[in-house]
Amino acid sequence: MTSRVGKDVDMFDSADYGEEGRPDCPGMGSVGSLGCGSVGLDTLGLPQTVGEPPQRTPASPVDRDMHVASFKSFTRVWRLLKIKRFMDLCATFLLEVLGGAGAVWGCAEVFKVRGGPNNDDWRVVCAAVGAACLVRWSLASFFDVRYLQGDVLASFLLQVCGACGAVWGAAEMAGLRVNYPEACHAEQQGPTGPYAGPGSAWAPGYETCRSTLLPWRLVCVAVFFAFFLRWQGDLASRCTAHTRLFTMMKFLHLHVCTFVLEVLGGAGAVWGASEIVGPSGHSLRLGWGDEGFGQESSDFWRWICLVTFSACLLRWALTWRARERALEIDEEEMPMVSMLTEVQSMKPILRSASGMVLASPRLSDAPQPEMSSMMCMMSKVSTMRAGRIQASRRAAEVPSMRSTPRLASE
Repeated sequence: MTSRVGKDVDMFDSADYGEEGRPDCPGMGSVGSLGCGSVGLDTLGLPQTVGEPPQRTPASPVDRDMHVASFKSFTRVWRLLKIKRFMDLCATFLLEVLGGAGAVWGCAEVFKVRGGPNNDDWRVVCAAVGAACLVRWSLASFFDVRYLQGDVLASFLLQVCGACGAVWGAAEMAGLRVNYPEACHAEQQGPTGPYAGPGSAWAPGYETCRSTLLPWRLVCVAVFFAFFLRWQGDLASRCTAHTRLFTMMKFLHLHVCTFVLEVLGGAGAVWGASEIVGPSGHSLRLGWGDEGFGQESSDFWRWICLVTFSACLLRWALTWRARERALEIDEEEMPMVSMLTEVQSMKPILRSASGMVLASPRLSDAPQPEMSSMMCMMSKVSTMRAGRIQASRRAAEVPSMRSTPRLASE
């Protein structure tokens, strides 16, 4: 069926300009014909019959390729962001949840309030602390809730107790901290029955029945008070700028302390949590009072902690520039954890259990060739689409203006 709109336009042209059509376009009888800058109905994609859907101009191969390339680049960037988000969740869960429970477990042994008969009681305490840390981590990670700072206790737990527990656990992982009884070669009585020797485990220091708890307690107490002073404020800012002392304190604050908390702390969190889970004699990692002095299970968990240590070391190395930049900016400098009440949202921020709040990577830090090409293609596609829409709207005004009087007269 012939379009009624087309008939009305033809009648309007014939009435105004005669059968020859428009004076400035000889040989043209209707707007439906192309030529002299006129716009045809088929060009505009308007319906030719009543109820017919508009015809769309097919995209050129160049436009199609640009759309595909832009979509692929955007998909690639989106996937990388999702991977980074997942890795950040894993790292913060390790440092802030398992690390919180492991910090209490380690510090309790350092200060000689945990050991032997009361280990199961402390497992309950550490489980409660881990549950509280899990709630805190969930609020910050999934519900965009600011750190509860009031949350001084949490920052003290992670930054001060966490450092002490990290060094305490790392020393045991490396075989430097051992706790054999004086008569370690004799038969021992454990929670599951008598045993003798460490079996086929590595068991460093077993030959001499060595015990190094006292020197490592002194080391960890010193670490505790050093990180307590750091937790009170930025020590580097209290030194005169442009001095050797300032440079050294800045390096210690930004890199050495974060290494202890984020790298040793990550491995120490797995090491401590493995001993917390399960009752005495049946925990995932056995202790010194369990069968075989717990050395065979310790050898297994040393490999797991080595993998964790490597992953945390890589993450720590990748944030080196971000830590440096955190103290180079004045007004835009992100605050320390003790000042996190000023931060409105934690999602665009790279969280750190070491007390540093690192600004999320800037656009300048992204790979320039990929980012610039993607942005250029997306900009071209947007410009072309906007131009087509504006041209269609301007062209659509011509038939609507010319057909309206005839339609109104009917």
